[in-house]
Amino acid sequence: MKPPWMIWALSTTIWFAGNPSAAHREIPMSMSKKLHVELETGGSITINGWNKEEVTLDVTDDRGIDSKYKIDVRESREGLTVHSYLTGDESDSKFSPGLHMMVPNKTNIELDLKDGPITIGGVEGKVSGKTRDGDVKLTELKGSVGFSTKNGDITLLKSDVDGELKSRGGNVRLEDVRGNVKGYAMAGSVKYRNVKDWNGNDVGDPVTISTFGGAISVDDARFGADVRTMGSDITIGSATKFVKASTMGGCINLRSVDGWVEAQTVGGNIDVVLVGDPSQGDKHATLKTDGGSVSLVIPDELSAMINVHVTSTGQKEDNFGIESDFPLHQEESKDLDPKTGKLRTHIHGTAQIASGKNQIHIEVTDGDVVLKKRK
Repeated sequence: MKPPWMIWALSTTIWFAGNPSAAHREIPMSMSKKLHVELETGGSITINGWNKEEVTLDVTDDRGIDSKYKIDVRESREGLTVHSYLTGDESDSKFSPGLHMMVPNKTNIELDLKDGPITIGGVEGKVSGKTRDGDVKLTELKGSVGFSTKNGDITLLKSDVDGELKSRGGNVRLEDVRGNVKGYAMAGSVKYRNVKDWNGNDVGDPVTISTFGGAISVDDARFGADVRTMGSDITIGSATKFVKASTMGGCINLRSVDGWVEAQTVGGNIDVVLVGDPSQGDKHATLKTDGGSVSLVIPDELSAMINVHVTSTGQKEDNFGIESDFPLHQEESKDLDPKTGKLRTHIHGTAQIASGKNQIHIEVTDGDVVLKKRK
């Protein structure tokens, strides 16, 4: 009778003696089983699915032959477990193996890496993992995903999945994805391109992105966007319903919005183009920047009440003002800044277009305001 599990254990001194290439193993495994990989030593792992009920494992390490480690492979009723660990002094180890695996294309995968990149492609099942320092590249997956990395990028391409992708120090990119997937980045950017629901329709939930220090770029947000970053630019190619955008240190560029806009930044410009039927829906806009300029393009027949306030603090030599395709009533006043004691200049511009249904409110400090008519 076959034992319920087996152990395969080799050391690098055996694998690499006179030969930099490593080892190859073939292990039978049925479809829909679980593969668990834990690399305490660190290293990289590449997993691809194929239409065979067999797992192949190739291990290479080109960095050196003086490390001491073992790799255990355990077979059980649930599937397969691969575990690498050091047998000597960890501080002296140069071990950085590369694991290359072929698995049945219906496999549940769980990865735990001390550090190193992860690459997975062509697998259907529950796929999850984490690495401390490395990129995660996922392609042509089906089922669910859950991955995190502290210092690396995460890319998900051509997949039908639900789940979450989180990076603390890198970027997250989703492209040609169907399902309910959320991307999060604390210090990098999050990008969505051609992300749809299970029926092939555009995603019904607003695009929601929050990052502590990276740029945000969204090509298409057909159900709205709520995005914020603590320190970089925000770019949205096209959006409907609404856009809420805020950054503490960058520019905001909203190239086409059929809906309302609320945008705020410190130290950057705001550029917004409102589109769509001017008689349909809510198209109010609230735009605020401290240290930048605002450019707003408004549909010709939009019913709006425009209220613009520009403050020049005297800390810059430029004379800031308002340029408008619409007839604005402008008033100028001056006062002393209570903090700096410098003379400030305020320009207040107002206009009503038709019934004034949509409120357009713009506040700018040390920057210009340009209002353009979209015909």
